[in-house]
Order: sequence, then structure tokens, then C-alpha cells
Amino acid sequence: MIEDWIDTLVDVWKFATPEGGTMKSPYIVKDKKFPASISPANDFPIALTIPAMVQPKYSKGSKHITWYGTTEFHIAPDLSRAHLPRLILYPSLILRAAAARVQLSGVPDGIDIGSFYITDDRDGIAGPVALQWGDESPHWCFVVKWIVEESLNGTQLPVSA
Repeated sequence: MIEDWIDTLVDVWKFATPEGGTMKSPYIVKDKKFPASISPANDFPIALTIPAMVQPKYSKGSKHITWYGTTEFHIAPDLSRAHLPRLILYPSLILRAAAARVQLSGVPDGIDIGSFYITDDRDGIAGPVALQWGDESPHWCFVVKWIVEESLNGTQLPVSA
């Protein structure tokens, strides 16, 4: 179930940034300290992963769940267009990070992830767009829509006839 792999997905986004650091990406289950707000001066760049929807499909013989979510990449501290040369690098970095982990390698044994991918819709990676997370000023972000397909064993979702 999601609590078994969501932090592994969060790890996907911890890639090297053009600024010379590493993308911050807070855990959801391990630390249980998800930010209520972020500081452009101290927290950027940061990727915030948000589960959005689940589509279960189960019967006595099959248990398959499709999870949908978004990750917001808060990149620039404001809406200055001077950030554009740096911003245009992020879609490639995001795509490379996701493509390198299509089965979420690193999930615990017994967890069957069929695939993890960015949606193939027009807005699979949207941005740069103006967003804000908490009380901070609007700033440049990318919003990535992702899907995780998971097969469950009998102990994770027992089904009886």
C-alpha cells in the first residue's frame, strides 16, 4: 500500500539541481513532518509530493491499485522572468529522475510496483507556473502528475468470497 512506497517515490525527486545542490523532498511517512509553509530564502528548491486519488480494482483472484498524485517543484523564490534560463532545465531533470526509477527500485521486499510514471497528458509536467504553498509570495513552480500501479498480495488487502 502507499505507506510502503511513498517515501521511495519522494526519494526519486532528490536529484542534483542546476544551482549545485540537491532538490529537497520531504518524506511523508518516515519523518511525518510535512511543511505547512516554505521559505523561498531557506527551502528552495523543494519538491512536495501529494497523493491525490486511488483507483482500486480487486476481486478474489486479482488485487490491483492505481495511485494518482502530484509533485510540486518550487524552484524560484518569485515570479521574475530572469529565472527562465534556470527554469527551462527542470523538465529534463524531472523526466530523467522519473525514467530512472520506473519500478520505484528500493521499495521493501514483497511490494509489487508494476510501474511509476509521469502521466502522458498535455499537463504531465506543467510549468513554469505561478504557485504558492503557504503564506509566501507566488513563485515559479512545476507541477508533475504521476501514476503508480501496484499489485497487492493477500495480506495487504484480504478479499473473501
